[in-house]
Amino acid sequence: MRHQLLTYKSLFSFAAIMYLVVFNSWTNSSKTDAYIELEKLSVTEEMDLNRLFYAEKAQQVDSFLHLANFLYKFNGTALVAINHQAVLEEGYGVANFETGEELTADHSFQLASVSKQFTALSILMLYERGLLKLDDKVCDYLPNLPYPNITIEHLLNHTSGIPNYLWFMENEWKSNRYPTNKDLINVLSTKLVHAYFSPGRLHDYSNTGYAVLAAIIEKISGKTYSEFVNENIFSPLGMKNSFVFTYTGEQSFKDRIRGYTKSGRHYREIPVTVNDGIVGDKGIYASVRDLFLWDQALYQNRLLSDSLTQKAFSHGLLKSHREINYGYGFRIRYDEDKKIVYHNGKWEGFRNAFHRYVEDGNTIILLSNTECRQIETIRKKIEYVINETPVNDDLLVIRGTIAYGYSYGQQLIMQKKADNPRYKINAELLESSIQLLDTMDKKQLSLILQQMREFI
Repeated sequence: MRHQLLTYKSLFSFAAIMYLVVFNSWTNSSKTDAYIELEKLSVTEEMDLNRLFYAEKAQQVDSFLHLANFLYKFNGTALVAINHQAVLEEGYGVANFETGEELTADHSFQLASVSKQFTALSILMLYERGLLKLDDKVCDYLPNLPYPNITIEHLLNHTSGIPNYLWFMENEWKSNRYPTNKDLINVLSTKLVHAYFSPGRLHDYSNTGYAVLAAIIEKISGKTYSEFVNENIFSPLGMKNSFVFTYTGEQSFKDRIRGYTKSGRHYREIPVTVNDGIVGDKGIYASVRDLFLWDQALYQNRLLSDSLTQKAFSHGLLKSHREINYGYGFRIRYDEDKKIVYHNGKWEGFRNAFHRYVEDGNTIILLSNTECRQIETIRKKIEYVINETPVNDDLLVIRGTIAYGYSYGQQLIMQKKADNPRYKINAELLESSIQLLDTMDKKQLSLILQQMREFI
């Protein structure tokens, strides 16, 4: 019995010593960046931290969007990202006015012209694979088109001069079925729809150009536009709620979010039109969460090389060498010399905004389906909240410590103290972060942050 007791005591002592060794190596290694791998946060956990870190901004935006739902009749979804971190993703209103189903960030909306960037990037993917050149003539791929001097690049930056099919297709199309992109090409080829000007002379926004680009994608790839985009963009990026929609009858429209218009005190569904069968200029459905995956993939060059992605974000040129504020599928503007690449969309009740503040890593995505004419007003207000509420230095320190360990956080603190010797990390934010990590059962990260208390 005595021998067993000694054995138990020895085992207990050994276990205690091992615990102290492991604990010290765990905590101290975080101070020296020694040979341990930090715990990883899931997407949901990252989102929870973002809500804490950017709580003030997110709360202001959320409050405003609830007001916009009442004041501007904004019925839709929103995602706001700051410094590459999604801080808000919410629905405001209902997905279906008959059932009252509430909107969520996973509901997919018709993107309208926000679809064009997917068409443009698909063309650039074919270019990067050596399957086409941007100065190739469109007629090299679609020989029946009566536009011998128009190049693929002319279509990309809207300098082709081809008229907008929305103005003539309803008159020219006589069949009971809905036309496809191939049908549009046939109409352009047989009806002699004349160009407005010689290619490259002017910039004139043309949905037709992007529908023709979709037809070129199909011709080169041997796949439908839907198949190509799904296989090369949606699936690789995990965009599970994204698809190309072509109307083939009421069954194909089942469960889709519809576009609405206000009729008296109620909303009336906008019926499908003859132009809903044509895609490339529109036709993609996606959720705000999926668009954020797309947004981040563009930063990470997951689909194209950086040089080619940047080319899509660069000004087009006319023959006169005058710059235009359109690249390939993206409009371009500047705010205090900072570049913003963006596109809005409008189609049959849907009003959307997708703005990327590329130098700050900020993103604003708004999708709506009730003809909300104040979508730009709403976006500008959100932009103001993001820009005018400064990012907290403590937030950067805490986030850096969680991502890279104690030594990294300590270096950030020293940098802050070099600029301001009286700098101390905010105790409330630090303790809230520790508590949140504890609830996530991220013990290692919690211990690392606890060591930062010495800088309070």
